Amino acid sequence: METTGRHAAWRRWACLAIPLALAGGLSALATTRALAADPGNGQGACRRDLEFIPGFLLENDTGAPEHIRRLGGPALDKAMAEARDRIAADPTGAECRSILKRYVRAWRPGHIDVSPAPGKTPGDAAVLPAEPPARPGLASLRWLSDKTVLVTLPTFDPAEREHLEALLVSQRRRLDRTPNWILDIRDNDGGSDSTYASLLEAIMVSPRMEVGAEFLSTPANIANTAGLCEVYGDASCAAAVAPLVDAMRGARPGDYVLPPGRKEAASVERDHRAPREAPRRVGVMIDEACASSCEQFVLSVRQSYNVKLFGRRTAGSLDYSNLRPQVLPSGERLLWYATSRSLRLPYLPVDAAGIPPDIYFPPAAAAEDPGAEIERVRAWLEAP
Repeated sequence: METTGRHAAWRRWACLAIPLALAGGLSALATTRALAADPGNGQGACRRDLEFIPGFLLENDTGAPEHIRRLGGPALDKAMAEARDRIAADPTGAECRSILKRYVRAWRPGHIDVSPAPGKTPGDAAVLPAEPPARPGLASLRWLSDKTVLVTLPTFDPAEREHLEALLVSQRRRLDRTPNWILDIRDNDGGSDSTYASLLEAIMVSPRMEVGAEFLSTPANIANTAGLCEVYGDASCAAAVAPLVDAMRGARPGDYVLPPGRKEAASVERDHRAPREAPRRVGVMIDEACASSCEQFVLSVRQSYNVKLFGRRTAGSLDYSNLRPQVLPSGERLLWYATSRSLRLPYLPVDAAGIPPDIYFPPAAAAEDPGAEIERVRAWLEAP
């Protein structure tokens, strides 16, 4: 399954007020295209990037129409006015990016972003290619007692997949003797669904329903999906996205298509263990920083009857995903926007309020001692 955030290679951020963009229809989109062809620098470039964004989102971002209905035009008009006022102060490149990021987060808090274009710093100066990013925090195991193991999962970044799989294999015998597992996914901002596949197989004791996503076909979405590998890709990227690009090209603009190989909205997955082989009790620790593929993991694992969720609601950043980069008119920045929407909608939205825990932990206690929450979960799991 394709990744849902921007961390992975192929996921894996004139006056055009929001109501005008809705009412203007083709004229608003024509304005958007004209702006895209007008590069520049400084305050003017920042303004053109800002004015380009709303019309582009309404045509290409899968969540934009729903968000404007939910938030209302005046709220987004206010965000636009505030952004224009800040740009009038002649911001630097880094300040412009901050202004634009704040504006797009008015549409939704996650799965939308503005970043420097490749080869650019946040200050808009050309630089040499950056060093490879630092390796994310590694998954780890720690036995709290002979009955309970703590599995800490700071990220589901694709780079962690092999490490997690090797960790589970190397400790298989001791894990099989441990009846209680605590999975700490607090502060996990997602990554790739494939990263945690081996973990699901280890703890699930019943079949689970997995719901897919559909992709919006527009000229920009096709072009930005096809060109994704040139921005953040690897050797396998082109082969992974090519079938999806072909499916989008075969649809009419504005239509949604299922990814190749999927014929139905949901499928039943049966890669689970017999109850006598799986952990007896699993406590999954969640919080407001668990987002994207972290939330997808929660939706999957909570279907197993040996699992309970502890903590606070998750971030609420999953319904609209599979981000693509759109070069903004300045050429200095990229707009990352969503090209897919979950087929859970409208019956099971996550973005509206996140995923609630089964057992709630107040945030004040967590701020005092995060380790204390782990002990509370351990006590619950080890209770007779």
